[in-house]
Amino acid sequence: DKVDGTFRCEYGDFVVLGGYPSAGKTALSLQLAWTQAKDKRVGYFSLETHPDKIMDRTVTAVCGVDFGRIKEHSLQEEDWREIECRSTAMVGRKLEIIQAGGLSVVDIQALALAGRYDIIYIDYLQLIAPQDRRRSDVEQVTQISKDLHVMAQTTGITVCALSQLSRPQKGGEQEKAPGLHSLRQSGQIEQDADGVLLLYKEEPNNPRSRRCLKIAKNKDGEAGGIVYLVFDGAHQRFHASVVDKPVRREPEYKQTAFFDLPGSVKVPFEEGGEAS
Repeated sequence: DKVDGTFRCEYGDFVVLGGYPSAGKTALSLQLAWTQAKDKRVGYFSLETHPDKIMDRTVTAVCGVDFGRIKEHSLQEEDWREIECRSTAMVGRKLEIIQAGGLSVVDIQALALAGRYDIIYIDYLQLIAPQDRRRSDVEQVTQISKDLHVMAQTTGITVCALSQLSRPQKGGEQEKAPGLHSLRQSGQIEQDADGVLLLYKEEPNNPRSRRCLKIAKNKDGEAGGIVYLVFDGAHQRFHASVVDKPVRREPEYKQTAFFDLPGSVKVPFEEGGEAS
């Protein structure tokens, strides 16, 4: 619902979460969706990833089981014990994963209304089926963006659409941080969105780099702020770093303290116990 106290979305808002490939936007959106699903009805429309894989990521984050062992089908006895012990955290969560490949905005809206969702996530915008395939890619994405904006306004459902970013520009020896202009294929997205969050690596060439979550647009508040996150790939979780300023050396994340994202509850939640 809010990020760093300065960004808050409301029912009927159209929010865009943009990111470069492998930045972790799917994992972050799942963590947000899971948090919100404690007391809201949330639909996660996956156009890129099979729902079974989405569920694997959810089990990893909630139960604290190594994601690599799940993918390799090599769960050990202690993993199954962890899953059994913390499976109560999965019960009662109002989150539904929908396989949405080939769906248009009209299809997504119909399913969202039928599911009585308060919030929906769409992974990702550029994969939504256009109404008119004879148009250019730019025209198709432009119309999809307009349709999502209208859908959010007319239904009162909060729509959070993930979006790919264009390739980063080089600025001297370092890549420039993305901006609203980085949203791929259509400038209409930045016009239609009530809020835009951009996820990218602080150090692009460092696979263990912290992630930056930038508030690029915020109609109802202050924009330009950045939340620094650490990604725990083994458990598909993000944690906010206690160090807010950028670092110039390779971070030693094993020695970094973490706290949960402001405004959210712990993942996994108290009913299932915390990860070790």
